[in-house]
Amino acid sequence: MADEASCAFDEYDRTYRDLPSGPLSARIYRPRLDRRLPCVVEVHGGGWTSGNRLSDAALNQSLARAGIIVVAVDFRKPPEGRFPASVVDVNHAIRWVKDRAAELGADETRIGGLGTSSGGHQILLNALCPEAEAYACRADNTRADASLAFVVACWPVADPSARYEMARRENKAFLVEAHDTYWPSIDDMRTGNPQRIVDEALFSHMPPLLLIQGTADENLTQDMAGNFADSYARRGGEVELVRYDGESHAFITRASETDASRQAMDTIARFIRRDRSRSEGARK
Repeated sequence: MADEASCAFDEYDRTYRDLPSGPLSARIYRPRLDRRLPCVVEVHGGGWTSGNRLSDAALNQSLARAGIIVVAVDFRKPPEGRFPASVVDVNHAIRWVKDRAAELGADETRIGGLGTSSGGHQILLNALCPEAEAYACRADNTRADASLAFVVACWPVADPSARYEMARRENKAFLVEAHDTYWPSIDDMRTGNPQRIVDEALFSHMPPLLLIQGTADENLTQDMAGNFADSYARRGGEVELVRYDGESHAFITRASETDASRQAMDTIARFIRRDRSRSEGARK
């Protein structure tokens, strides 16, 4: 749409959760358009152990210029925020946004999730199992559920068990350390594995999914995105996998001005702006 090509937006912080360890903040990107807009809860990457709500600022600003509200969230990280603490925080953030849809100017039927790398892992868990006992955050007087109308996962760690095995086999010490720091045990890694959840039909929701993946990504197994997309489709989910030849892990956030990054951000914006009903999300 013409008015969404490069619209102005406001950028500000809000506290979305108060914890004994301190408040958790969200950076909100709000386009200056006078109508209800699609909205995404955005979860940054960093191997579950680093980064913050500003890590994906270039992507989030691009989406805001395209007429999309973005709520980019901080979450607990190790040692306090080992699995599933950060997933609980994301679950709470989704409910917080949905409770405040009118205040944010968001279309209540078009609130989705976006995650990059380990953030992709966390948003996939919430998309598939928003009411899972392990991380459904129903506290703090929130009224909303945590289901998502759609989900975008950029180079997600969709199979953390396979990634851990690859990292150990190839002596990628920084990845092994991130896994060991975040996951309390191998069993926890299996419990929080989106690939297993889809394969074993343990999900309760299956919203429309866009996967963004570079073909030269050395932080994931080469078949991870394809395997997840195939499994998602076999279980009846709507999924679109878009590959970018020669692009590395986190290519958008590392170099947002390249042609590939711009194309990917446009693809993400088009997917989010697509007019769809929440009822499209398949349920078990």
